[in-house]
Amino acid sequence: MSQHPSSSTGGNYWGAPPSLFIPPSILASAEELARKAAELNGLIAPQTASCLAKLIEVADASLTQVWDATKLGSDQKNLRPDPAIDPRRRIVAVLGHHDQMLISEPIGYGAAWTNIRHSFALLGLNPHLWRLPRAISRWNQMHASEIELLEFKLMTCLEGVDYTLEAFNRKKLRERVLHVFNSSKLILDAGVRATTGPAVLNLLILGSQPSSEFKTFTGLETREAEKELTRLKGLDLVEVSSRRDGWVEPGLPAWFAEEIGAI
Repeated sequence: MSQHPSSSTGGNYWGAPPSLFIPPSILASAEELARKAAELNGLIAPQTASCLAKLIEVADASLTQVWDATKLGSDQKNLRPDPAIDPRRRIVAVLGHHDQMLISEPIGYGAAWTNIRHSFALLGLNPHLWRLPRAISRWNQMHASEIELLEFKLMTCLEGVDYTLEAFNRKKLRERVLHVFNSSKLILDAGVRATTGPAVLNLLILGSQPSSEFKTFTGLETREAEKELTRLKGLDLVEVSSRRDGWVEPGLPAWFAEEIGAI
């Protein structure tokens, strides 16, 4: 990859000096990234988000393990966003700093990955809910000017966030979950009814609910509902809550997440 020190981020990790020029198109993309990433908080229930984050970590392990095998990241304790700096410029600064670390600081991809993940989390970009490592791996193939590279980085980040937003869009999620319950061999072989799909969809959206309510939502008689819940647990589609007695949470196994387009 052809690396380009970023004049628009100077040497400041948290943002460019306000006097330095950043094209309006770059600032607009950074603002869009911040807005869309913030939508993930309201769209995905915390319990479902926790399952998704674990799946994304596993899915991207082949990338991050290579990066983490390089020299460990630098100390993160003193990294704090400066409220005086425009949030859009902070995002641009983080993206530019990724290249600077690889050029001027002998700490390698491991530290660069650690820094950008930590920085995006501090900026509220929810990097655990979209595939940031996949975006970064595409940057490494880009040979371009500084501005073109920033535009590409923002575009790949936006694509990652958009993918998750689309997967958990209520209408799309409903269509995909119900389709899986009508067509999945795993579900059919387990004896799970297609009519139980709405109950699992509801649990994905809510994040948790009392077991009794979940069984009621299946529309089955008490004994059959209990058997259905047992089948769902066997498929890891539903889990017993570790936080509240008598409650259940979504399991989101990898095969199901792939079927509904979540990863």
